[in-house]
Amino acid sequence: MYKLLALDMDGTVLSNDHIISPYLKDVLTAVKEKTHVLFVTGRHHVAAQPYHKELALTTPAICCNGTYVYDFANQKVLMENALKKQDALRFFNMAKDAGMKQVLYVADAMLYSEQNPVDYIDGLVHWAKSFPESERPKIAATHSFEEAIQSAEYVWKIVLEGLPETLTSILHDPWVQATFNPEQSWFNRVDCAPAGNSKGNRLAQYIESIGILPNEVMAVGDNFNDVSMLKFAGYGVAMKNAEPDVQSIADEVCTTTNEGDGLAKLLEKTFLS
Repeated sequence: MYKLLALDMDGTVLSNDHIISPYLKDVLTAVKEKTHVLFVTGRHHVAAQPYHKELALTTPAICCNGTYVYDFANQKVLMENALKKQDALRFFNMAKDAGMKQVLYVADAMLYSEQNPVDYIDGLVHWAKSFPESERPKIAATHSFEEAIQSAEYVWKIVLEGLPETLTSILHDPWVQATFNPEQSWFNRVDCAPAGNSKGNRLAQYIESIGILPNEVMAVGDNFNDVSMLKFAGYGVAMKNAEPDVQSIADEVCTTTNEGDGLAKLLEKTFLS
């Protein structure tokens, strides 16, 4: 029996409509009584919280691709490697000069430009408004990224959106390569968190802090930002919707995509039978 189940969210636990299927919810509700169930996500904790609450998890969550660990019960950061403010400001201005749209992930919110919002912001705001106000992820417009960076307790990551060739040019800058660990989340979108952060590195640090060994961990994911976690865990599972390169490093490939019941059936067999 694995002592910890590390789960990616988007493309894994969540359907394409951003919901947890009733079957998977029932399975995870039972699994969490037997083992640690831990979200390991590229999301900000405010965007993970509604699902954490839906499953009544008591574990923290590893957020922004390993940038920090957030304890929902006590509303505090347990571990972090946030961006230095001077690096965030320099990067923001470099990206702005190149015509990039940006989203800023700060301590307790996701901020987008009032003047130049990213293309996907309407969908994101619509999704947030689907939750009761008390649970609603904080997604807000700002008139000044510079002021937001200066006043933030933490800057977790900056998301860039724009022409793929311009993105590539920015990401090949030597200073950017030394300072950031970019993760592509869409063909024209890149998440830029501090160098050294990854799901695998933070998962390793977290399990050591609670006395669990790598071979006692099962991890499930679907994207390139999950590879470090799948390689680190004693048993790594890739979703059927994962890219071939992600599937190739996994110990097992789920029988269905995140739209099917393959993950629920696999977890049921592994933890409940």
